[in-house]
Amino acid sequence: MIFNYFLLAFRNIMRQRGYALVNMFGLAVGLASALFILLYVKDELTFDTMHPDAASTYRMGYKVQFSNGNTEAAPYAPAGWDNYILANYGGIKGITSYASWGMPTSINYTAKERIILTEDIIWAESSITDLIYSPIVKGAAKQPLKEINSLILTESSAKELFGSEDPINKTVTVSHQATNGENVEMIVTAVMKDLPSNSHVNPKYIANILALKPYIKDLENILGTAMGDGNNGFWTQSYFV
Repeated sequence: MIFNYFLLAFRNIMRQRGYALVNMFGLAVGLASALFILLYVKDELTFDTMHPDAASTYRMGYKVQFSNGNTEAAPYAPAGWDNYILANYGGIKGITSYASWGMPTSINYTAKERIILTEDIIWAESSITDLIYSPIVKGAAKQPLKEINSLILTESSAKELFGSEDPINKTVTVSHQATNGENVEMIVTAVMKDLPSNSHVNPKYIANILALKPYIKDLENILGTAMGDGNNGFWTQSYFV
């Protein structure tokens, strides 16, 4: 019986090919559109939800109103504001910050003469792995940025720089405008999964910010300042839970 239905449908399609083609094309377009809409909605609804305590994580920023009435706002703040928040407000479980200048950084695996140019690097406090989604798949699972010269790679960046080699405890040199173009030796301490594309924080390399101490005057004091005004020129992106 069911076979007869299929046979009848096939005969009707063959009898009215043009009409059937238009219908099938419309059905295909409709299904594809619905699928793309569902994927877009899912991407939007899960934006940043992969991070620990995502619902209660806040990002620090500033908003300034000038004398002419114009306003300026940005999602970053002078270094040290996070410590002010921690010292003056209760109920905070954790806090972290990082700096990112968006300028090309040279990462050189000198043992094999491989050089990567990237802007996808952040210089972070060691506490960043407590607040930012960073499942470690290889290396130091706890406190991977404990040492000053620590460097975390994502799986894709590890493959790009080291190929099939195990990157853990390998030494690379990092050169950036923040290092005055000098090479800083960093040791790969961990490899983490790549962050999803719908995470607003999406680095391929995470370096300990204290590795910049020789190049940024009074860096530890700047980061630990109870309340800075940004006049030192050092601004960070800060998060607290």
